[in-house]
Amino acid sequence: MEQAHKKHFDDRLKRISKGGANTTAQMYVGPVEEAAVRRDKAAGQGSNLMQYPLWIIGGVLMGAVGVVLSRLARFQLTGGALAGENADLWMIVDGIFAVAIVIAMRSLLSVSGVPMILAKAFGIVAMIGIMHALVHETPEVFSKVFSPVWVNEVLVTTQPRTILFLDGAFVQNTPGLLADLNID
Repeated sequence: MEQAHKKHFDDRLKRISKGGANTTAQMYVGPVEEAAVRRDKAAGQGSNLMQYPLWIIGGVLMGAVGVVLSRLARFQLTGGALAGENADLWMIVDGIFAVAIVIAMRSLLSVSGVPMILAKAFGIVAMIGIMHALVHETPEVFSKVFSPVWVNEVLVTTQPRTILFLDGAFVQNTPGLLADLNID
């Protein structure tokens, strides 16, 4: 039996030395050449550094879009408002739905890690707090997406240029969110 194994092994070595199918022409033995690995990493690092701020902005926008989509879904299902009775509970529900939507949209941005999670969380929290202010700035756009009744309810129950947080509204001292854009 031992002779059969030895013959099989010798035959295999002969096939490899001939360079037939499923064999390699050169065999590398030893540690990886560190200089080539470092050079490859350094070449890709410059483009990553330039793209990183864009990925963070994309994460914030993804969180904001998650809130808009969650509020749109809640509006379609229940007709819920942004302020009024149980507004705190609905902010939490909007946040939970936005997290679920962002997790579903995660494949759009292939970057992951703590900074991206924080960027998405910031986008969610920011949009929960200021979406009503955007409705005050551009009610026409929101009335096309939601409904004129919902927009009028938001305009009546909230104040412009404020940040909603739980039961309170904090006033922003800016002249307008979109004042510098000159959109006609």
